[in-house]
Amino acid sequence: RGALAAWQASSGFDPNSVAGDPQYTNPLGPAFDLRPQAGSPLVNAGSPTRSAPTDLTGKTRDATPDIGAYER
Repeated sequence: RGALAAWQASSGFDPNSVAGDPQYTNPLGPAFDLRPQAGSPLVNAGSPTRSAPTDLTGKTRDATPDIGAYER
């Protein structure tokens, strides 16, 4: 298996993928919370042109959106 960067370069797919701990608020049950914590590699790492304009809760994404369902 190759590295993420090599796959991105050779395929041209998903330039905003990140390999690492997403640092979710609470990824284990029973009270799951998959919002990224401060300092998460997901924060401000999304595509400004390919991200939905709002997150799962209806919050408007900013000019540097977060990766995933939630905008921090």
